Amino acid sequence: MNDNKFPGEIKDLFYSIYNNDQANLKLVAVELQNRGLGYMEILMLTVKELQIGLGEAITLLEIPDYTG
Repeated sequence: MNDNKFPGEIKDLFYSIYNNDQANLKLVAVELQNRGLGYMEILMLTVKELQIGLGEAITLLEIPDYTG
């Protein structure tokens, strides 16, 4: 993934909400959606920045499962 995909202000917002507390990640998803990012973009940002797996990011962000 290109390091420049997410502007600095999006990364700054991500970290200001996250604040080193995984419980805050569900708030990150809501706020970034309000800024126009889709679920996949939010997932990729979270995976990249926190260096976690996709499944863990989905769980922590509380992304709804639309496959069922």
